[in-house]
Amino acid sequence: VNEPPALQIVTLSPDTLICTSGTVTVSATGIGGSTPYIFTWTSNGVNVGTGQTLSFVPSSAVNNICVTLSEVCGSPTVDSCMIATQIVINDFTLVPSDSNGCAPFTTDLVLGNLPILLDTLIINYGDGNIEHYNTYEDTLTHTFVNAGVYTPIVYVQTQAGCNWTTTFSNLITAYQVPIASFDINSTPVSNLDPVVFINNTSYGPVSIISWEIPGSDIPYANQEAMNIRYPEGVVNFYPITLTVTSPHGCIDSITRIVHVVEEVILYAPNTFTPDGDEFNQDWKISISGIDPYGFELKIFNRWGEQIYETNDINVGWDGTYNGKLVQQGVYNWTLNTKDKFNDKKYFFKGSINVIK
Repeated sequence: VNEPPALQIVTLSPDTLICTSGTVTVSATGIGGSTPYIFTWTSNGVNVGTGQTLSFVPSSAVNNICVTLSEVCGSPTVDSCMIATQIVINDFTLVPSDSNGCAPFTTDLVLGNLPILLDTLIINYGDGNIEHYNTYEDTLTHTFVNAGVYTPIVYVQTQAGCNWTTTFSNLITAYQVPIASFDINSTPVSNLDPVVFINNTSYGPVSIISWEIPGSDIPYANQEAMNIRYPEGVVNFYPITLTVTSPHGCIDSITRIVHVVEEVILYAPNTFTPDGDEFNQDWKISISGIDPYGFELKIFNRWGEQIYETNDINVGWDGTYNGKLVQQGVYNWTLNTKDKFNDKKYFFKGSINVIK
């Protein structure tokens, strides 16, 4: 009697990675023998079922899965084994380099205990931003723009299709920053009385205010409002800086400029004597605080006829019209000019008594 060929296992599922509590599917093929095959499967020595293909949930982190091939007629059995390893993940961590700060708050977030063979990493930062990472990155940098308490959620997926989600409750706090603001009752201000009133109008979580007022009679202060004075007669630009601080140390500041300007002061003689001697031979206006390039002086006789005009603040009238000395009498003048530091316009008028 001819003996049938010996049983052989030709193919067996390769070693594999499976998700925790996931299902593994194994299969095998054989040759030899002469009657129908029986495939008997064990996992770590425990029988888990029969069949050429079998699906089951392994009970251990590392599973030595073996198949025994036999046949009805009782030929000697053969077996072969493979390994199914569960991807075990401890609770992965998300540790910020700083967990709180002033908004906008930027921090590094360090990931730990991530699974091997990571395929996808998704982080919902809790501030409306969801970032997808296709490669393993253990340190991530993120800016929380607005004030608030944030709960990031981390989603991971392995190359085996295993998914985990971990929520990090109230991990990040971005504190509100106060907004520095103040009012100045008047700027520019006259150099004849250079006093201004400043008033703190900051808002948000303000616990400390601090003024820096160089050039004034109160260079440093911390009250809400005050009058401050600058040196009289001095034309200058003076900065005022207000710094406000929140209870959590968040700071904002603002600087505004006080402009002390020259007061517009006009002196116009009402009489002059163009009689050829060395005294009082011309008539000239003296004026301060105006734009010398916006100067227009006109003189009229008693009939309203214009007899003189100049745009030069430094030139006076010598009492002539068309090269001849005018008659003794009263003449009217007008002056149109504008402010030295803004577009404010001025109009002055008066009369001159010409005496020979």
